[in-house]
Amino acid sequence: MTVSRAPLEQNRGGGQPEVLPPPKAAECVKVVVRCRPMNDQEISDGRQQVLFMDKDTAMAHIQKPHGSERDAKDFTYRLYLCKK
Repeated sequence: MTVSRAPLEQNRGGGQPEVLPPPKAAECVKVVVRCRPMNDQEISDGRQQVLFMDKDTAMAHIQKPHGSERDAKDFTYRLYLCKK
């Protein structure tokens, strides 16, 4: 059995979804993420930092507060902006 990895779009008539063609290389989206340090109010409230950025790889590591490594998610971006 062959599985199509093309994106699906729900048919508004309630029938079968239609398969869309894959995007052209020129249509790819490049994402830049911006993060900021925690402000004084967040620190005084006892909030935890959940976003950790790796400047060399532009990878964001998001950790659930009091969660395990299993709860963490990693995302890679084209570029990131972060004030130190």
